[in-house]
Amino acid sequence: MNKQTLIASAVLTTLVGCATPPVEQNTSIENDLSTALPASAAGISSEPLYFSSQQEAESALVGYNYGLTLLTDGRVQAFVSGLNGSGMENPFEVVRAKSQNTSARIADLAEAETEMAFPQITLTGKKNGQAAIDALGDKLGDVAKAYDMSSERLEDILRTDSSAWIDESGRLLYIDDHTKVPPGQGEQETATATSAGSATASTTTTDPFALHSKPGSNRVIYLDFNGHVATNTAWSMTTLTAQAYDIDGNPGAFSNTELNNIREIWQRVAEDYAPFDVDVTTQEPTLDALRRSSTTDVQYGTRAVVTRSMPELCNQTCGGVAYVNVFSYYSAAYPERYRPAWVFFDKLGNGYPKYVAEAISHEVGHNLNLNHDGNATTGYYAGHGSGATGWAPIMGVGYYKPVSQWSKGEYPGANNLQDDLAVISAAGAAVRPDDFPDTTASAAPLAGDASAISQSGIIERTTDVDVFAFSTGGGSAQLNVTPDAIAPNLDVLLKLIDAQGNTVAQANPVDSLAASLNVSLNAGKYFLKIEGVGKGDLTTGYSDYGSLGQYQITGNYPIEAAVPPAAVISALPTVGDAPLNVTLNGSGSSARSGSISSYAWNFGDGSAATSGASVNHIYNTPGAYTATLTVTDSSGLKTSTSQSIQAAQSVAAINMKVASTIVTRKLLSGGKSQCVADIAVKSGTSTITGAGIYGTWSGSVTSGTTKTNVTGTSYSITGTKGTASLSSALLPSNSKGTCAFTVTKVVKSGYLYDGSGAIARSLSW
Repeated sequence: MNKQTLIASAVLTTLVGCATPPVEQNTSIENDLSTALPASAAGISSEPLYFSSQQEAESALVGYNYGLTLLTDGRVQAFVSGLNGSGMENPFEVVRAKSQNTSARIADLAEAETEMAFPQITLTGKKNGQAAIDALGDKLGDVAKAYDMSSERLEDILRTDSSAWIDESGRLLYIDDHTKVPPGQGEQETATATSAGSATASTTTTDPFALHSKPGSNRVIYLDFNGHVATNTAWSMTTLTAQAYDIDGNPGAFSNTELNNIREIWQRVAEDYAPFDVDVTTQEPTLDALRRSSTTDVQYGTRAVVTRSMPELCNQTCGGVAYVNVFSYYSAAYPERYRPAWVFFDKLGNGYPKYVAEAISHEVGHNLNLNHDGNATTGYYAGHGSGATGWAPIMGVGYYKPVSQWSKGEYPGANNLQDDLAVISAAGAAVRPDDFPDTTASAAPLAGDASAISQSGIIERTTDVDVFAFSTGGGSAQLNVTPDAIAPNLDVLLKLIDAQGNTVAQANPVDSLAASLNVSLNAGKYFLKIEGVGKGDLTTGYSDYGSLGQYQITGNYPIEAAVPPAAVISALPTVGDAPLNVTLNGSGSSARSGSISSYAWNFGDGSAATSGASVNHIYNTPGAYTATLTVTDSSGLKTSTSQSIQAAQSVAAINMKVASTIVTRKLLSGGKSQCVADIAVKSGTSTITGAGIYGTWSGSVTSGTTKTNVTGTSYSITGTKGTASLSSALLPSNSKGTCAFTVTKVVKSGYLYDGSGAIARSLSW
């Protein structure tokens, strides 16, 4: 091999998007081969050529000096600088013709490919800072729109956050050097998990590779500790082989310490994402459960690979890298192009569970369209406060504070006013449905029995309150509410309310997240009210915004004199077309003395009776029916209750879905503005007119020192083009923040809406 060929091989590069920030000011990671190669010889164009693969490029360029760069759309870009001695046998016009033929084939494939829309951009290398702004030029606004933000916001991020990069196709990604743990701040060679005791699985007994936070959810966050082979991704033109999680130098087997660490890491990440309808799991899903191939594919997610740092991805100084807003990205050909998110355990205290978990939640947050929480002096805010209530934002750096929460930039000097909860929901991980009632009128019975309360739950949203009922014969009661035992995000306010609505006692210790009451009660019915709260001011404490997560209620209270049990039925649906499949649930029934020992169901249609707290039954024939539940408690007392069911003659319905949701901001006179959601409804490719669209607004904005939550519901009807516009409440025009719109229902007679489609979108400015 002659010297010229060696030079050509030396400039063969991997995708610039997987490179890392420079370790020295003068070290460039940009791969502009048009400047790296010698000037083009006479008769050879200085313009780049494009081929469908490295093999095709090398075959076409025999006899020439060249450099190759893999682009994120799968093409190979070639810069040719001259002959290496044998090129006269391969005229350049032949080379150019081969490139043009390849480009034509690629264009045909691109036209046929179904892929999430993004501005068509080709840059000569990955860039950050002002170089990225300049390279995007007049396309910057289009790129910002793809990330649900204004042009000014994207420009500000690129100018002030050196970890934000734009790759060759204009995609935004983060190379997070903040995850490198400074010496002396908790690094350890072997990390040991904290003992568990929360509502989630035990960290010492559960199979570490079968953990699920919400099994059955259509959204998945897979924590991959087993090693991973990544192909056809934007990270590298070659196959990437990631090592398994290994802190003891024995990659062939997991030690007990490693297994316990995996359990703890999972539980910490599961707590961060507990408010959302997403399954955080360590059990490898099927590829279909992670990949999204089209807009109609409703089951998808992302993979977070926990591995040793890789030179192909990082220059050994960063702890994680991830693309932005790719959680719901779809592509028929390359659904995993911009995934996985990568977390490098060897740069995180050698796999220390707290650090690894914080990095996972952070990098997955990028996948869910979140940017960094910093201030004027740092791109990563490390938090404030001390002790058990020391606080930091997840999208800053949460390694050194016990409470890390989602944020909307409320701390002093915050440079990012993104409403994390609204953005995550709009990016594909909706808020989890409320698990328990909010009022005393519909309070759920307290689980367990009087001598040993055992009740778990989740506070899913800032406004959520969970209320439980119990009755007592009077005497001393001990009532305890504890958040997740390993990684609590919930600061608990516990209230005890009597039957008249009076607050008997409440607890919210200043320097503790848990709350307990030791009270003497009169005979009667009482209610426990659980909610998340903040602490102090925003300089040393936090608001109730991110005070969300799991909790467990324990304790005891004096039993009440024997009374019949309460029978409660919930049924879904109660009205519909036959055959009507109804879920009947009697688990809301309760026994004041003892516990429910049996559930007996009579469906009222002549079918055999059955038992069980929750059952499914199909009413095949149209008609009116009465389902009856009889519950028996442990003392033999019985109570019955009924539910009417209406099975109607079915009428064929046409399916419809939300085809698109676009959120924009409109400036109005008088210093006001509004967020506007433009919704399109279709059945197949046909637009639907006269469809009623219902939805909710969320988010928050800041104007000067005034913070305003974006709330409220909207309704509109699609017009002749099948679209409708829904507006938020009035907001200040000189504000910064986020608004998000979620479609909750679409209604039109003769049409069936199943909740699918582009139901949510956010905008940050």
